[in-house]
Amino acid sequence: MRRLLPVLCVLVALLTSACSAWKPRQNYPGWSLWTRDEAPIDTAAFERALQPALAAVEHAMGPFEEPVAVHAWNGGVALESGVRGRVVDGEEPLLEVPGMGPARVRAFHSRGDGSLFSHGGIFLGEPEVSAAAHELVHARIHELALAPPLWFEEGLASYISDGALVDGVWQVDGMAFWPWKELRAQRLGDSEIAGLLALGEGEDHSLRENLLVHFLGWALVFDVARHAPEAGWRDWLAQALAAYGPKALEHDRAGAIARARAALERTLDEDTPIEWLARLESPDAGVRLAAARGAWKLATPQVGDKLLAAIGREADPEVRTALVVNLLIGPGQTRYGWNNWWRMRREAVPHLKEPGLDDPVEAAAAARLYAAWRGRGGGKDAQEALRALRRLWEE
Repeated sequence: MRRLLPVLCVLVALLTSACSAWKPRQNYPGWSLWTRDEAPIDTAAFERALQPALAAVEHAMGPFEEPVAVHAWNGGVALESGVRGRVVDGEEPLLEVPGMGPARVRAFHSRGDGSLFSHGGIFLGEPEVSAAAHELVHARIHELALAPPLWFEEGLASYISDGALVDGVWQVDGMAFWPWKELRAQRLGDSEIAGLLALGEGEDHSLRENLLVHFLGWALVFDVARHAPEAGWRDWLAQALAAYGPKALEHDRAGAIARARAALERTLDEDTPIEWLARLESPDAGVRLAAARGAWKLATPQVGDKLLAAIGREADPEVRTALVVNLLIGPGQTRYGWNNWWRMRREAVPHLKEPGLDDPVEAAAAARLYAAWRGRGGGKDAQEALRALRRLWEE
């Protein structure tokens, strides 16, 4: 279920073997689709992913001046380091990140160098809105000829790409549960924070550093955005640079690291996700759905109680289904406590029997999940149902 966040910096060698095969297939407002003859794709699926992602990024960062080249294939990326790897077709390889476990890479952005063998643009190994939004943030920053610190660029991309697809619109949430959980587990030291703040684009680094620069960047951007949500990304960048950007590190290294740590600790405070889940009471169903999506990763009694209370008052079928799924998948059985787990299960599962979802595939999947969780289906049934419902829970 976990996957490595998309990679910004790639060497030309990553694509040299296949770049000459990329061909433009179709133009859309704001972007163009590139594919390879030997690797057919579901064009409509990529179109459905790109349109809301592009709209969300342009809403946050302004319209693109030139169409973005989107290279689509079915597969992933085999990385040798944070900046070197190769595109692979079919089932993408699992990457073992030291200290964090397995992850996958299915998308990246390449700035290109203008040569025949170095196409610039974004590369997507699956038609997924979140991944597209992440890479489009990189593309927009590149188009603006800006060079923010790598941690800020990855952090902003991670922030905007956290959300949910609601009625064809990407609803940005920003509270990314996986980075929050991993950063609390890693507990970075000052020297590691300093190294990640100083990490530059194109500078070779490990898979672990690549993952952590995404996560630390997200935590720092989230801290600024949470306290100034209406300010916009340029103001967030200015605030972040003043506090712990390259010049701040150069002039007052200890102070910059201390300010970064303070921001990190504010984001990682155990009450942060609980406070953020107050968005489950928003009058906007899209905000509620985006807040619920991915909450299963935490599975604390406090989060479980928040989700269960929200299920009881939720009138929107889509949001209610998302709440039930996020409550009951993951490690809840051990973390909620046995009695709490069964109480939550008894109260939540019946909502899946007749979920009232508009999408017939998702409605059937929810009913199948209900049967599996009531003991009338096996683990395979539950897994297949969860795959069909992935947009409601997979972060």
